[in-house]
Amino acid sequence: MEDTLPMLRDFRPEDAVEIAQLVTASVRGHWTYIPEHFTVSVQPGRFRTVAQRLTVW
Repeated sequence: MEDTLPMLRDFRPEDAVEIAQLVTASVRGHWTYIPEHFTVSVQPGRFRTVAQRLTVW
């Protein structure tokens, strides 16, 4: 049986395109987000994470 578990990892710049699409879809097109809205945080002590699903067999 296949199961998926969520895992948090650090945001990477290459995640920006997919995240922009996901956030735009979640607001049903009321706003449009571009990848440039999503960047690595430069503030000390602040970081961004991404939830990723891992397949477990």
